[in-house]
Amino acid sequence: MDIHLIPRRMKRKSYLLLVLSLLTFYTSMAQQTTFTRVLINWGFEAESMAGTATYDGNYMIAGQFFMSPMLIKTDPEGSVLMTRVYYPQDGIFNQDGIFNIILPTHDSCLIAAGNTGIEGNDIEMLCMKLSMDGDTLWSVRIEPGDYAKVLTAEVTSDNGVILAGDVRTDPSSPRPAGIVKLGPDGSLQWAKKFTKGNYSNIPRSVKQTPDGGFIILSAALDNQGLQTASTLIKLDALGNLEWSKTSIDADQSTFITPNNLILQPEGYLITLTTLAGGIIMKTDYSGNITRWNGFGPDHEWFWTADMPAGLKEVPGEGFIILNHSNYNSSLVRLDTGLNYLWSRDLTLYGCDVIPRPEGGFLVIGNGPVEGNDGPSYIDTQIGIIALDSAGNSTGCVTPNTLQSDPDSVWFEPTDIVTDTTVTIRSLHPYIFDVEMLSDTGCVFYVGIGTGKGASLQGFKIIPNPSCGIFSLRPEGFIQEDVRTLQITDSMGNSIFQSDDPSVLSRNFNLENLADGVYIIVISTDNGRFERKLVIRK
Repeated sequence: MDIHLIPRRMKRKSYLLLVLSLLTFYTSMAQQTTFTRVLINWGFEAESMAGTATYDGNYMIAGQFFMSPMLIKTDPEGSVLMTRVYYPQDGIFNQDGIFNIILPTHDSCLIAAGNTGIEGNDIEMLCMKLSMDGDTLWSVRIEPGDYAKVLTAEVTSDNGVILAGDVRTDPSSPRPAGIVKLGPDGSLQWAKKFTKGNYSNIPRSVKQTPDGGFIILSAALDNQGLQTASTLIKLDALGNLEWSKTSIDADQSTFITPNNLILQPEGYLITLTTLAGGIIMKTDYSGNITRWNGFGPDHEWFWTADMPAGLKEVPGEGFIILNHSNYNSSLVRLDTGLNYLWSRDLTLYGCDVIPRPEGGFLVIGNGPVEGNDGPSYIDTQIGIIALDSAGNSTGCVTPNTLQSDPDSVWFEPTDIVTDTTVTIRSLHPYIFDVEMLSDTGCVFYVGIGTGKGASLQGFKIIPNPSCGIFSLRPEGFIQEDVRTLQITDSMGNSIFQSDDPSVLSRNFNLENLADGVYIIVISTDNGRFERKLVIRK
């Protein structure tokens, strides 16, 4: 046996390098502050939808304040610096206003996008360019149909913006995905609508590709919401269709829901949900899968119609996924090879995750989280959780473990129908400041039951928005627990009321009501649950 002696100088050098590496690691971790914050306005409802780091070292949170688009600026420790609300006109109240997206531009400004509407008029796409202090540089309303909202967007290489969203033109027809390209000054460059088969098409992510074109990841849903496919749509720089593909899995599943897509040097990184659980995959630029990993059915990465999914790259280190399911959320950390590193349950309903410049992550979400057997808490809250790179924080975080469970999914060519009708006009919003109170701690948790057994909303409205015909699906209670069900208009006037629990098993027909926002309140033996119904014919 050969014995190799290592000179003492080399041993000393190796030891010093190890010590320096450990010191660098622990110094870096020490600089990653962790904290929790709750933001609330006790008089009005406020909700977060997305967030971004800003060029001045702070953070901007986008969402809605009492049905109007809202921005909240915080410092790196989560203290509120500014809260601004945007009305479509001076003295005119929003019918359904919200910012779903907030993005930094190439010239140190911000793009905020979502939807807005005036009572009795159409719901329209909304896009604003803003300064770091929330001042409007330009603002436009876009009307590709009677009902339209921006769900995803990206700042383009020319400092313009590409918008993608949900469009409704005829309640009896499939809803197309609306894609709109704006120039740096907010002017319309082109607009397209895409429809796959007899489905409603809801974009989840839009990105500009290295060839100057665009890739869209979209959900295609049937009218009953019982079948869902994921569709990839590739456009050239002028919005012309180059190719489209739809998802297939080994079990011929009717439920393959898209979550998000980000660009990689070799292609796309995509997250999906199937009946077997959550899937993350890499594809080339033609949509051919090159690598994937999956996690079992207890860890599905559900999407919601109005909320962008949380998938972000951690430069040089891998990826972070925010699972904002129907229950309190979880954070999943993967390395560059899509291998599982760690995961955490979060005491809030997450909407976005932001990798912090100093390392670690900032999670933005909403509350209160409502357990299976507890009263509903009406005042909404915005929660912020700052975690270090290892997923630790001062509170509101619980470790969990995921099991790898890959499921084979691939994309095959599909047919897409296109249309180009769109109207755009300028908007001069009325801006006012409101007060948001900030405190340490977690968003309220009401009732008993934790993890996947906690329900935020209590029940679903299917579909929502609707033409007035809809059904209700309980989630935080059973039908026999219902004491009363009441539907009111936005002014509190009663439209419908019943104390018969079997009413939940029926279809509601309120086609005689005017378009607008209505409130459904269900009181049960275990608490009170409330949701908004949007009627749009």
